[in-house]
Amino acid sequence: MEQKTFAEFEFEGSKNKGTILCTSMTFLDYLLHLEWDITVSSYFQPQMKIVVDFEGSEYLAGVKLWVDYRNGKTCLVDFIDSKTEKLYSDHPELYAEIKSSCKSMNLHYRAINVADTKVLPLSWNLKFQHL
Repeated sequence: MEQKTFAEFEFEGSKNKGTILCTSMTFLDYLLHLEWDITVSSYFQPQMKIVVDFEGSEYLAGVKLWVDYRNGKTCLVDFIDSKTEKLYSDHPELYAEIKSSCKSMNLHYRAINVADTKVLPLSWNLKFQHL
């Protein structure tokens, strides 16, 4: 089956603060999900990484989005690949350390595996309504 290429573009929605570089179809699905999620107040694409010490080395967890919710909760979203998911599965203490690092800043960490993700079954409907 032929794979379609994705052309990166700057996403501008009604809830995001500044443009967001949209780099994949999965990311676009998630951005559209945030636009329609009534619990989300705003989101942006931060230039940050979470750094934790793990087994004598520094580990960097990426942050793709910073999401603020209407209830005051803030979530850092990271899109991970299968290799990183396996790392977290094999070393739950690493994942716990990342979450703890975020929690110490009153933030929540959410890792989303891009291989497993289709954010919403109705994402195509949202795309048509967004156009």
